[in-house]
Amino acid sequence: MLKIISIIPTLLLVSTLCIAQDQPIELINPSFEDLPGVEKVPYGWNDCGFAEETPPDIHPSSDVNNPFFGVKNRPQDGASYLGLVVRDNDTYEGISQRLRSPMLAGKCYQFSIYLSKSKNYLSLNSELTVREQFTTPIVLQVYGGSSLCDKKQLLAQSNIITSNRWIRYDFNFTPEHNLDYLLLQAFYSNTVTLFPFNGHVLVDNASAIIPVPCEEEVLDIKTLVTTEKGIPETPETPATPQTPQTPAGKSTESTIAKAEIKEPVTQVTKPSSGSTKAKINKELDIKRIEVGKKIELKALYFNDDSSVITNQSIPALDELYEFLASNSNVWIEVGGHTNNRPPDYYCDKLSRSRAKSVHDYLLKKGISSYRLQFRGYGKRQPIATNETDEGRKKNQRVEIKILSIN
Repeated sequence: MLKIISIIPTLLLVSTLCIAQDQPIELINPSFEDLPGVEKVPYGWNDCGFAEETPPDIHPSSDVNNPFFGVKNRPQDGASYLGLVVRDNDTYEGISQRLRSPMLAGKCYQFSIYLSKSKNYLSLNSELTVREQFTTPIVLQVYGGSSLCDKKQLLAQSNIITSNRWIRYDFNFTPEHNLDYLLLQAFYSNTVTLFPFNGHVLVDNASAIIPVPCEEEVLDIKTLVTTEKGIPETPETPATPQTPQTPAGKSTESTIAKAEIKEPVTQVTKPSSGSTKAKINKELDIKRIEVGKKIELKALYFNDDSSVITNQSIPALDELYEFLASNSNVWIEVGGHTNNRPPDYYCDKLSRSRAKSVHDYLLKKGISSYRLQFRGYGKRQPIATNETDEGRKKNQRVEIKILSIN
């Protein structure tokens, strides 16, 4: 009896740890809120720059007539944001904080953050003699570490930040070690052949670090059927449509388990009579879009319970490609959504895989990678009731969101 009693606290601890591992890791002050000021690190963060150099800066100035370094950008979220610089003397700025719970080795995570640059960033040069423009575009690096300012593993790196508008960057990574600290660091764009220069990046509205299913993970439908109530086994789909090729270096996500997601994402919109080529998604019009607008992609079909795009979807995808090719100033996010029938991890996996398939199709057609992002929202953003077949069909969809019109 004593042995049984002594085991109970251990089992409770293990159970608590397992639950915690699947919960988002919330950051302290992710929007960098604090009183604006130069050479100042926001609450909750620590300076990880160089001892002989000044810390980062909190923008914007409360005096609109006297902005810090000429930076006039408004915050993407809240009342303030962070400015990080790199210098021509081979020094650069960064900030770090201890995580509330560690990122675990071998688990997959998603993290997003908004980045932009200012038209002006006038500051003293490394010799402290004259003011120079620190406006050469740079990148943001995301590190994980075992101590404050430790750079044990480079988890992610953004594209070169060239836009004066706020753009959300999504990163997916898998730590090789258990990591207790997060570090955000400005760095030069020429990371292969290092040539120091003066530049900056503006940073705002970081997300939590969210555990997500790993891409290489294959879900087992037998496990789903026997462990999840209300999810009947579905028959195999007889036809196997061709899968768009994946760009070099990209992994494929065409193997998805079977669960109750049998309907196509949307209904096909047939051309009207007398028209040789009716527009499928009429909202894809540069005159009708604005930043933040979401457009559901109609006539988009996938193989049952998978991310395989069917041949029926090609006209709609080519229409989206032609829109982006004709409007090179438009940047988008492709977002996948499901109904609420399968378990959470299955919905996250499937929605992300479908969004990635659309993303990869556009990438292969020639749309630049810096204009495209993808994300799986699972069942978290329904647009209709999940109590009816019609509502579930509406919820299972792929949307694009306008991130920027530069």
